[in-house]
Amino acid sequence: MSVTIPTRLRDSKVFSNIKKYGKQSIEKIAEATGLHKSSVYRSIVAQEKRNKHSESEIWETKTGQEFLQRVVSATIYDFCISGNQGVEQANAYFQHLRIHEHVGVSASTLRKIKRDMELEIKRYQTEQEEGEREKCSEVKKIVGTGDETWLGDDLYLVFMDLVSGYLIVEEQAANRTHETWSSKAESRLKELGLEVKHFVGDRAPALLKLGRETFGCIAGADLFHVQYDLSKWLGRSLHGKLGRACKAYNKAKETLTTLEDKGATEEKIATQKEVVTQSEQKVQAVETDRQAYKNTQQAISVALHAFSVTDNQPQTSKKATEAIQEQLQELQTIAKSQAIEDKKNVVGKVKRQLPDLTSIVDLWWKWTCESLTDTDTKRQQWLLHTLLPVVYWHIQAKKTDNSDIRHLYKSAFDKAVLHLKNDPFSRSVSKIDMEKHHRWAIWACNHFHRASSPVEGRNGCLAQSYHNGRGLSKRKLAALTAIHNFDTKRWDGSTPAQRLFGHAFPDLFEWVLLRRKPLPLPRSYKSSKPLQPLILNTVAP
Repeated sequence: MSVTIPTRLRDSKVFSNIKKYGKQSIEKIAEATGLHKSSVYRSIVAQEKRNKHSESEIWETKTGQEFLQRVVSATIYDFCISGNQGVEQANAYFQHLRIHEHVGVSASTLRKIKRDMELEIKRYQTEQEEGEREKCSEVKKIVGTGDETWLGDDLYLVFMDLVSGYLIVEEQAANRTHETWSSKAESRLKELGLEVKHFVGDRAPALLKLGRETFGCIAGADLFHVQYDLSKWLGRSLHGKLGRACKAYNKAKETLTTLEDKGATEEKIATQKEVVTQSEQKVQAVETDRQAYKNTQQAISVALHAFSVTDNQPQTSKKATEAIQEQLQELQTIAKSQAIEDKKNVVGKVKRQLPDLTSIVDLWWKWTCESLTDTDTKRQQWLLHTLLPVVYWHIQAKKTDNSDIRHLYKSAFDKAVLHLKNDPFSRSVSKIDMEKHHRWAIWACNHFHRASSPVEGRNGCLAQSYHNGRGLSKRKLAALTAIHNFDTKRWDGSTPAQRLFGHAFPDLFEWVLLRRKPLPLPRSYKSSKPLQPLILNTVAP
């Protein structure tokens, strides 16, 4: 490795001279380049050995060497670090590109490059956060969420800002007690100049205490876990009943066909037809209740919003609670009709969580109105009741993957747009003011979070990294955290760090690439004959 730079400089000089003046004697090349004749000879021999392909001469130039550095670094960055692929696959990839004779790409070499890049990636995040700490003039308010995940026997704690998606804490821990959560989260929040305004999470006692006592805010319940509990109880049972009913129906039809083929008596055939009819009716009944269950789950999701999806009127926590309670009653009716017991009292558990679940509605309205204290009353009303619903439903429609719910959000959005166009005040707002108000509306709408599903998704990514990479070292985890924060882009091209701190950062990969050491030279192996154990050289022929 220590001779890499001098050797590459030597080869570059010799190659440039030959390219410019053509083939010459070793003495002339040595005189022109200022190199010793033996160095020139070794350089020419080495180039003749490796330049076997049509594109080989490209890699001898400075531009070619820089491009090779980019190719190797990008492959390690995108596939071996971010993509959790092994360096052995990267080695095979470089062999297919035919660059293994120009740079060292053995598995051990690539493994060292990977380790160095992981350390550089971690250093990038540290430097950027230190810069933000120095510039920080005011505390930023965030919507926090946290969760733990087990990878093998190791426990990892993940704490995230839901608004930006920035990972504040992502590290291994000895336990998941409130003291551990508090010590890790508070120190990081202080470092970054952040304050948790609202906390969303599951009902783990340590997380409840973290939100209420450590952060001093409302610890909101998570809609994701609420609907998941309901689906485990009723959705799974209905699915199983439907499967059994379909199986019984198909078996009854097969029996009827067999009786008809064997020429059974009319009485037996009539009896079996009645069995088929009853089986079909049971299938239809279960399918009807199953569809009603799906509609009810959708209605629960639609009920928990800042605006009513039907008329775009502002919601309150009380209205949302009443709407969800109505849907819970419907679920109990479905369960009763199908004789499904609520052995774990899931509905009772959800009802107890309703105050925390719907608390985000009133809190969000209070937070949003507080941001308009310096705005006159007429403009404030226009912003809250005319402009805000347009931006809100546009963002919500982009978030959901459910086509039925997206259709409802799109309908609410169309109504809000029509109201905005017909409102007389809208025509009095200048283009510059409209752009400013639009940015404010995006800021406000992005702070409405009713679920902690992003942190669940992150846990899934960590699990994949752990299993694909056959482990997850502290160095690798720190690199993955930095990549998530500074190089994961949404549809608008923004990264979590950009959304949290309000400005763009240097490109992470380019920053790392500038600090990469020159690529190592390829190894040269002595040619050896294959071992023939049956031929003994010490024995005379």
